[in-house]
Amino acid sequence: KSGASGLFNFVALAICEILGGILAAMVFERTHTSEFNATPGMSSRQIMAFKQEAPALFAEFVGTFVLVLTVGCVVLSSAPAAWGATSIACVLMVMIYSTAAVSGGNLNPAVSVSLGLNGQMEWRKV
Repeated sequence: KSGASGLFNFVALAICEILGGILAAMVFERTHTSEFNATPGMSSRQIMAFKQEAPALFAEFVGTFVLVLTVGCVVLSSAPAAWGATSIACVLMVMIYSTAAVSGGNLNPAVSVSLGLNGQMEWRKV
């Protein structure tokens, strides 16, 4: 039985590594849009707008996804509440630091709205 489970673990690991490589390639393509050809049928103005905003939008998506995934995992786990809150805070801090240079790190819409109201962020970006 251990041989079968070892084979299953090997196949599962190989599939996860392949999917991780595909995901990494997609992230690289989305965050380095200037290194790839433009989409046919788009005007040069649309291409420039996409190239400027795509990395920020993708960074916000990934940051929010990881944060929501962490909250979901904490809710489903049986860990003590203090550790759950600590893990959510740590993931939030890491995601803000990792996306701040690209998109400003506003993973919470309330932060974006308050920055817009204070005039520190353009309303079209809010």
